[in-house]
Amino acid sequence: MKKRFAGILFAFLALLLIVPVFSASAVKYEGAPEITSNAAVVYNLEAGEVLYSKNMDGRLDPAAFTKLMTALLAYEYYGQNGNVSVTVTAEMLSSAGGNSMRLKEGEIIPFDSLLAGLVVQNANDAALCIASTVGGNITAFVEKMNERAKLLGMENTYFSNPTGVDSAAMYTTMQDVLTLSKALYRVNDFMLLAEMEKVSIPATNLTAARSYTNKNALIPYSYVTDYYMENVRGMVAGYTPRAGYCVATVRELKGSKTLVILSGGVDRSERGNGTDISSYREAKALLEWAEGNFGMRRVVESGSVICERKVRLASGVDHMILVTGENLEKLLPLNADLATEITTEIRTERDTYTAPIIEGTTYGEMDVLFQGEVIGTVPLVARTNIGLSRWLVAWDAVVRFFSHGPAKVVLILVICAVVLYIAALIYVVCEQNRRKNKEKNRAIKEALQIESQRMKKVRKQELHDTQKRMRKMRSALRAGFQVLNGDDESLDRAKKMGGKRKASPSKAVAKVPEKYRASNRKPVQNTASQPPRKIPPRTAQGETYRTGRAAGSVRQTPSARRPHSEAPRRNVNGMNGKK
Repeated sequence: MKKRFAGILFAFLALLLIVPVFSASAVKYEGAPEITSNAAVVYNLEAGEVLYSKNMDGRLDPAAFTKLMTALLAYEYYGQNGNVSVTVTAEMLSSAGGNSMRLKEGEIIPFDSLLAGLVVQNANDAALCIASTVGGNITAFVEKMNERAKLLGMENTYFSNPTGVDSAAMYTTMQDVLTLSKALYRVNDFMLLAEMEKVSIPATNLTAARSYTNKNALIPYSYVTDYYMENVRGMVAGYTPRAGYCVATVRELKGSKTLVILSGGVDRSERGNGTDISSYREAKALLEWAEGNFGMRRVVESGSVICERKVRLASGVDHMILVTGENLEKLLPLNADLATEITTEIRTERDTYTAPIIEGTTYGEMDVLFQGEVIGTVPLVARTNIGLSRWLVAWDAVVRFFSHGPAKVVLILVICAVVLYIAALIYVVCEQNRRKNKEKNRAIKEALQIESQRMKKVRKQELHDTQKRMRKMRSALRAGFQVLNGDDESLDRAKKMGGKRKASPSKAVAKVPEKYRASNRKPVQNTASQPPRKIPPRTAQGETYRTGRAAGSVRQTPSARRPHSEAPRRNVNGMNGKK
């Protein structure tokens, strides 16, 4: 039972590998016509966009699309070797069938005639002759086909013959057929031949001149008028029982170049006479739909302001303005609202750039999205030039230098040295100020000492002068006592008192007899009637003026006549009178 189940599982897996897998329809835009073919794609060659796709990655039989690879290698050979002549051999015709040029063994035919039969007539015998000529033999040519498919990026394609007749070993995908068709579209000689409604072949050594009508029913008007379309160019069309009806064609109209490829079409006519082949009708419908609903529309205007970015080390500014560097025109639905359906995504290498900034230089990119899908990218360039600030550059160099580890150590040492230098400088200044203040204080002290000594001398001199005046006053007092006492005894006593240094004037005054005090003094008699007395000559200060001792009249000095109560007051120093 287990072996039976394993066998069924193995058979199922093998069937998955053999039977073509069809993916779900992947229509990019709404409103496309209904397609019954197994796989289809609508591609705009100018915009490089797929407008419609169906079963792009499912496996298909290459069928007629095989001749596209054969033609690609043939034109590369033709370009290198020119129009060589080919002699038809029996080996070349051994596997020929289907469409044919009716070549004969031993016939000598130009290489360009074989190309015409391959492209226009879709002839299998022409494909075999080309393969033997280009590759040396058919097997080697098939290897070249597969090698070239890998170079084109056709990862899901394998060829086993150059004609496209049904073979279980061959497979491809609609995505790979699209890649091959785009490559062959760039071969201008091929496209000029593929768009011809009829081609004439000159006579050969075995066959008279002949002509062939293009097998692509969209091109000649003579087949079915319902299929015909103007401005259609090639590329290939055919039929095999496994693949069904296949067609690959390009239409160029009003500047639009649209490529349509279909595989797996059927003949829906009642009699099967080819009057209702689905692949042709659906190809025509897809071309009309693409041309009527799509057009080139400008979605980005060159020079549009997009964003700002910061700029460091710039002179006068701190940011730059980025604008779009070019226009962007894309093939879009004509009824699309670009204001709401177009979005953008900005990409820049960094948020901050460094001056100088050069006008027109690319500093970023902007992705343009339609309905959430990227449809193009435009460069973002600087709108104006921005100069470099030398001062900021110098400062930046210092900052960057000291941002490294060793530089930081150097910076710390420099800072410490500067601090120590400033501290030493402050110490020196303070020390100089201290010395200056010390010298100033010493000078002041010396000046004060000198002034003090001077003041001592002055006070000593004043004291000496005061004592001298006191002695003089004592002498005057002694003289007064002599006058007041009028005898030698009083004079001697006054001399004795005057000889004592510490005797005070108050004590001397106290010894004046009571009868001579001012309170007991007799009134002065009027002497107007008396004759004037003779005034004796003046003697030394403080002495009396005598008119004659015998007369007994004594004239007192003004100080002696002063009442006792009016005697000079003593100052705090014990001296009479002013200095």
